[in-house]
Amino acid sequence: MRILSICVLGFLLQVSSAFAQEKDTCMEFNIGYTITMSQNRVVGTADLMIQDMMYAVSSNDVYVCCDGESVWTLDMNAKEAYIEPADGDMDELVDMQVLLAELQKMKTSGAGRLELADGNIVEVKVNSFAETQKKSVTSFRPQIEFGPEWVVTDLR
Repeated sequence: MRILSICVLGFLLQVSSAFAQEKDTCMEFNIGYTITMSQNRVVGTADLMIQDMMYAVSSNDVYVCCDGESVWTLDMNAKEAYIEPADGDMDELVDMQVLLAELQKMKTSGAGRLELADGNIVEVKVNSFAETQKKSVTSFRPQIEFGPEWVVTDLR
């Protein structure tokens, strides 16, 4: 389930970044999503904050943030952290031509549907949106210290 949550958050980030392109502000969203995988369905909400090449996304017990150089994926319940260089690896999950077409629809309707390369279907609805002043880069890094109870995998 943790890997699924990370994939969903990555997709939501790509979808919501369409709203934030070419802005000199920070964009904040609350987004509802439904993922259909074979016979299973996952429904949830996520809070996103996007500014330039930086983002922070939280959904349930998973928090993903990027300061433009590193990406931190935190499972708050399991006390696990995975840190890697920022490199755009979510492109493998989504057909970019289909994504761009869907993003154009979302700009007017506030909702979208996309079939991922693995056959899963993700539906997204923007519940709320705010454009705020730019934030410090520290807003896009974890705001916690990793104590001895955390398992940290650092691939930078």
